[in-house]
Amino acid sequence: MKKIKIILISLGILVLLIILGVLFGNWYLKKEIRAELDKNEYSENFSYEDLSVNLLTQNASLSRPVWESEKFLFEAEDIQLKNFNIWNYLSNDIIEVDELFLLNPGIVLYDNIEEEEESNGKEMQEDIRIGKLTIVKGRLEMKDNPEADNELYLSILSLKLAGIQINRSTTQSKIPFEHEELRLEADSLFYDLNSEHSLGIKNILLDDGQLRLEDLNIRPKYSKADHDRAIPYEKDRASVSINSVIFKQPEWEHKNDSLYISSPGVEISGADAQIYRNKLLPDDPRVKPMYSEMIRELGIKVKLDSVNIRESNIVYEERTREENPAGAINFGNVEATIKNIVNVNMDSDDFPLTSIEARANFMGQSRVTLNWEFDIRNLQDEFQINGSFAGIDAEEINPFMRPVMNVETEGHIESLFYNFYGNRHEASGDMKLSYRDFKISLLKDGEKEEKSFLSGLVNLILKNDVVNEDVSQEDINVERDKTKSVWNFFWLLIREGSIKTFL
Repeated sequence: MKKIKIILISLGILVLLIILGVLFGNWYLKKEIRAELDKNEYSENFSYEDLSVNLLTQNASLSRPVWESEKFLFEAEDIQLKNFNIWNYLSNDIIEVDELFLLNPGIVLYDNIEEEEESNGKEMQEDIRIGKLTIVKGRLEMKDNPEADNELYLSILSLKLAGIQINRSTTQSKIPFEHEELRLEADSLFYDLNSEHSLGIKNILLDDGQLRLEDLNIRPKYSKADHDRAIPYEKDRASVSINSVIFKQPEWEHKNDSLYISSPGVEISGADAQIYRNKLLPDDPRVKPMYSEMIRELGIKVKLDSVNIRESNIVYEERTREENPAGAINFGNVEATIKNIVNVNMDSDDFPLTSIEARANFMGQSRVTLNWEFDIRNLQDEFQINGSFAGIDAEEINPFMRPVMNVETEGHIESLFYNFYGNRHEASGDMKLSYRDFKISLLKDGEKEEKSFLSGLVNLILKNDVVNEDVSQEDINVERDKTKSVWNFFWLLIREGSIKTFL
């Protein structure tokens, strides 16, 4: 009995010593970690409510941390470290954690601070290895200064990163860490595109080698009238909504100070675009680049093997007369495939041509096709474009012709085929047009009544004797107005061919 009592007392003393040792260890580790946090060069901008350390479970937590500087603000409700290798940290300056958990973190980046050419801070001494990072209900903001409106806002439902490595080498990169897996789910994104438009995305999911964006929209900040008053020269007002955009196997990284983005396939479904332009405003005198130059000189490096557009619609409105409302043309059920949007490895022998194949219903009636091909590397921006219009009643285009050109048309266009080639300066080619009983009526300004004498004169010289026959026009030549868009260039070619056919 006495022996059992001695054993129990010894066990009790041992347990008590272990408890005291753990308590002392927790106190000591907490003291050391506090000292490390306090002696950090940024400690005057860093605060927290409480620090908890558990030697037995190797867990640690920090409640309500706040870190603020001239360039950013970081705050969170709670930070938890699971299986934190405390001894490795204290003895080898290696932060090794199985899991890092952040609850309700918020990061605000200020972009009004110019980056210094040379860093005056200390180089990073510790290596950081995190098995898994989990963020729940976070947010990311970008703004000019603490009092300014958001330029970007991202609401994060959850973010999971695995295999994170941070060291002296990775911190020299734009993305200061390496990782193996990434899963992101966000329920809203706002981005201030420019002074006239903003971008919004309702749902974002990055998982299983796919990035999915849902309910994407570009919204004008002003009504058409206010937009016209807010801009100094002609500028499109765009309203765009897209059901979904899917990037397959997306990859991104920084190479040679440039952001690199690639995907073997992009799917765009259910896009509706409404474009409005007031031609009564002063012209924008700046040179407009061709699409090949835009991609070649893009601020980021891209490699998109294919972009498929499905079940989409485009409406273009143009106002040319003070007394008339804007005229509109529309393309419905747009289906398009764009191949090789690429501006990397442009010196390779097998660099691909960029091609665009598109089909649509024009004004709800005519089926139109377009095939476009160019070489992004070509500094003269050479291209070839061909396609067709198949069957349209002339009356169907009057909603555009009447307010924009002050004319009305009658008759039927059986078909139109075109084939043009050119460069950034000029273009030429041929066109075939078949029409029946075509008639043009010139309208009095602001009225539907035709100017009878001038209309009669115009229709006298129209070749209305051509019925169900293809009229070919070759040697169509147009010089490009470089202050106008690429589509204006294309329209001038069609117009030139039509004038030669009708007159």
